[in-house]
Amino acid sequence: MTTASRSERAFLDAGVARIAPSLARYGFTYVPGDTASSSGGPFAVGYFRRGDFEIGLIVRNQRGLGCPNYSVGTGFAGHCDLMDTLGAQGSSHLIPGPWPTYVSADGSDVFEALAADLERFLIPVLMRSEEEFRAGLAKTIGERLDRLGIRPSKGHSA
Repeated sequence: MTTASRSERAFLDAGVARIAPSLARYGFTYVPGDTASSSGGPFAVGYFRRGDFEIGLIVRNQRGLGCPNYSVGTGFAGHCDLMDTLGAQGSSHLIPGPWPTYVSADGSDVFEALAADLERFLIPVLMRSEEEFRAGLAKTIGERLDRLGIRPSKGHSA
């Protein structure tokens, strides 16, 4: 692991340590992923999982949180799209920053902004009705695939 990769892993681990206790209350466990380097530079990834539901996190450029992704095994939805589907239009704390990073809307800690969005928008829907949450996620994934022009044929899920 390079020094830069260690920096990504350390930043991701510190952020995860701040939000993991809150997510654990709702049945999520954290699984660290790869730390490596690609054409985009060094990165570290990790996942919060609850059954087949996954929240994917990536850190690049030493201290840049990339777009969190949400999946139930097939396809994924980005943070802004899912938050909009869940009723956060214009109210999300975690917002796109300079590509490829996300930032806090009020300039505070990026992981605290993510935690705020999860607690305010995602967790309430998930706890009220997992079926409703899954339907919202499937809708968001389908809309993303439509925008990309790659919707699977009928009979296959997104």
